[in-house]
This record gives sequence, structure tokens and C-alpha cells, in this order.
Amino acid sequence: AFLRGDEACRPAKGGACVVVALLLGDDLFVSSAGDCRAILDRDGDETWTWSRACPASPDAAQGPFAGGVVALSRDHRPSDAAEAVCVTAVGGRVFTLPGEAEPRVAHRSGKGGVRITRALGDADYPGVIPDPHIVGPVRLLGRDATLTLVTD
Repeated sequence: AFLRGDEACRPAKGGACVVVALLLGDDLFVSSAGDCRAILDRDGDETWTWSRACPASPDAAQGPFAGGVVALSRDHRPSDAAEAVCVTAVGGRVFTLPGEAEPRVAHRSGKGGVRITRALGDADYPGVIPDPHIVGPVRLLGRDATLTLVTD
């Protein structure tokens, strides 16, 4: 889906960061590309009628998805060493503008750049790829309350 979305966006000469969630039964999967957020509230609220009678999910207490509020996505930025390697591996270039601290992925023309390494449709930025970061399955049960997906 991300690769098809990338192909559809390319003729428009624009780009978009994206985050999506898929729920299969009680299993949640999240995919993201760019500087989007997926945040899961694992604790619910003691005052909510539906959550008072529910036990907590087993993976809410331990493991990588434990805790009250859990980030299920991460930024894809050239300041992350692994992301910078991905950019250069596909022919992109990472640079920092004078007076700035955060690196960018260079525009094809050599003028300017973007501060993301993954997005759909950014064909003018070699090195920005549409490959999503995928998290899951996250088992949802009990007092799992809210999944928030955020992008600009």
C-alpha cells in the first residue's frame, strides 16, 4: 500500500508523511513513514465504566509495549544514523545547512532539502524512501483505551 501510494503521489511533485493502523481481531499493527505519531494509551481511566471491569493486557505490563502511554512509531530523520545510512544507500545525500543543527536530505537540484527520510511521493529528494516502519502485533485487551494517530 505504501509503494502504491508513493507511485500515485509522484506525478504531483509533492510528498506526504503517513501513519496507518490495522486492527485484526485483538492485534494492532501500525505502519508509518516520516515524522508522524502513533500513540497508545494502555491504562484507560479508572472512572470509565468499560475499563473498571477489564484486566490489563498481558503485554501492557511487560515487554516492548508496556507502560501507560506507548509510542508505536518513531521519526524517520537524517539525524538518526541508521536512517542516514538508508538515504546514502539509495543514492541520496545528507547535509546540514549553515547555522542549522539538524541535517537534511538534499533536493535533486542541490538546493535545499527535507528533514525526513521516509515519505510518499518525494521523488525530487533522492534518498527519501516510501518503506514504512511496521510495529506489531500489539495485543489489545482490558484497559487499552485510545490509539491516537497524528501527522501534519
